[in-house]
Amino acid sequence: MDERRANQIIVLENVYGIMTSNKGKDFTSIVAVLSDAGYRFSAMVVDAQHFVPQSRSRVFIVAIHPSAKLPQHLISPTPISQLHPERIVTAFNGLSQKAQQSWLWWNLPLPKERLTTFSDIIDENPEGVKWDNAEKTRQLLAMMTPVNLLKV
Repeated sequence: MDERRANQIIVLENVYGIMTSNKGKDFTSIVAVLSDAGYRFSAMVVDAQHFVPQSRSRVFIVAIHPSAKLPQHLISPTPISQLHPERIVTAFNGLSQKAQQSWLWWNLPLPKERLTTFSDIIDENPEGVKWDNAEKTRQLLAMMTPVNLLKV
């Protein structure tokens, strides 16, 4: 920033656990750096299940440089539950007053309901695919948790 070459937009992606890892200090440290640098920012959760047949929640922290123009329709006055679940709101409440003043609640279009399932896209008899042998398959299955093994 001192050299006037700062990014206009910074996007960080991490696992959902970043909100609570190290008793929330990891997330707080990230946003404190952004706040101290003058960025406006927020975090939101996006789950892959809205796009593909797999649930994988990820946290996206999006920061906007103070000089960047931000369309007002992208900002909500309050959290949006699908983007800002309870864990995000709790993390926000634990931030310093300075960081809270830099916080934005993103108002992005929510994904449409996905109608395809895994069975819709899986090829039951693929050609030209090399499969693991039975022993390797048993080893892999033995490493799975009981919950995920039931899914298989």
